Amino acid sequence: MNTRKGITNLYNLSLDIETYGAVKDLPAQTVFHPERSIYTDKVKQEDLIQTAAITIYNDEFEPQHSMSFDMQSDEKELLVDWLWEAKTICGMNLIFDLLYLRKSVSQIRDVLCPTRGLKLYDLQIFNYLNDETRPEKSLKDIGPALGIFRYTGPTAKDHTFKDNKDPELHYYNVEDTWNTVLAIRELKRLTQRDSPGGKFSSKCVDFYSDLMWSVLCMSENGIPMSREYLLDLEKECQSKVQEALDYCAKNDLILEGTGSATSKQDFMNRICDKIGGDIRNHPMLEYTEKTKQLSYNDNNRNLLAAEIQDVEDSKIFEMCKQHSSNRKLISSYCYPLLYHRMNYENDKSSVIIPETKRVYPTWYLTGGKFSDGGTLQGRITCKKPSAQTFPAIVKKAIRSDERIIVGFDLSQIELRVASILSGDETLLRSYTQGLDLHADRAKQI
Repeated sequence: MNTRKGITNLYNLSLDIETYGAVKDLPAQTVFHPERSIYTDKVKQEDLIQTAAITIYNDEFEPQHSMSFDMQSDEKELLVDWLWEAKTICGMNLIFDLLYLRKSVSQIRDVLCPTRGLKLYDLQIFNYLNDETRPEKSLKDIGPALGIFRYTGPTAKDHTFKDNKDPELHYYNVEDTWNTVLAIRELKRLTQRDSPGGKFSSKCVDFYSDLMWSVLCMSENGIPMSREYLLDLEKECQSKVQEALDYCAKNDLILEGTGSATSKQDFMNRICDKIGGDIRNHPMLEYTEKTKQLSYNDNNRNLLAAEIQDVEDSKIFEMCKQHSSNRKLISSYCYPLLYHRMNYENDKSSVIIPETKRVYPTWYLTGGKFSDGGTLQGRITCKKPSAQTFPAIVKKAIRSDERIIVGFDLSQIELRVASILSGDETLLRSYTQGLDLHADRAKQI
């Protein structure tokens, strides 16, 4: 093989790595981002990747030749040479592999980058494009579902290997790369049979390749956040919670602790009695499923607060809202970002990492009924933390040392795409004239 960096884009490669969690005597892997692995699982950077493997395949997705690499030795230099020769790279959850490789091997950052024109293919995406309702998501499950391969022996189940030189580990690593190619080839065949010229078109494949590079960049850089701001916010929220607890307690309403459930129920019934009439039969009031008691929830409290005339009771409702909203800020945002998931001390998956002052959400490129993330409509989402749904007051914690933060939103994108694809004259007129598509369409309906 010619290892000169000027000769590139020669091979299609299927790539897979095995990280520290696959090897005995190294920490169990509980997180799946290299920065989190170092912080949460206490793994040394040089131990992140134990082995890697590639399979060369042709343009018809026919596997040709495979090899594995001991990533704790000089063999990682051979992997770098092969990656210089790649024109496409495919894998299963490929962004995971690229994140760990770019963190662990300094030379790979120049090799695995979008400016080289390198195309990325992910089996998970092709599986979604073929059938978004398919419950099988892992390589081990997809093979039997498609009837093309099945894992046997130690590799058929979760297994840890003796060390990174264990022949079974290298065989397993290679097997994953080979089977990934077989699975993509079969999914391509099925998809082109059922949807010729569509989901596997070059435009669609290139779109997802570009999307993967974008998500890799977002995953790698994370989101810079200020612990100091969140600590101040937590303190402010705690103060408001205590104010609400004290005020409601003076008015015979216990919001937390022993007796709170009964006290809240008595309060809701007392308010209904004050309002009178047929309020308990209001169609929007919600009752508990088991006991058929009036639920103490935001919807019911807002509805009753709009009906109540007594000023003191209105104030109690305000304090109830203050209590619940600030408790949510603490439990859903401040605590997970500062310490750990509320009531789960070992779950630090959303914590701001002190060394980088950033959080690293997991991004989901595909959705579907059985997906851990994404949406049925196909939009990407992120979790741990769910940064896209941060309330405005939490977004203020996003701080950049470079004082540059870039954000963008595709306004009304679904309706705009629908107008172009359908050719609807009313929608297109609204689109071209810069009108509010939702408001204009509502008038037409």
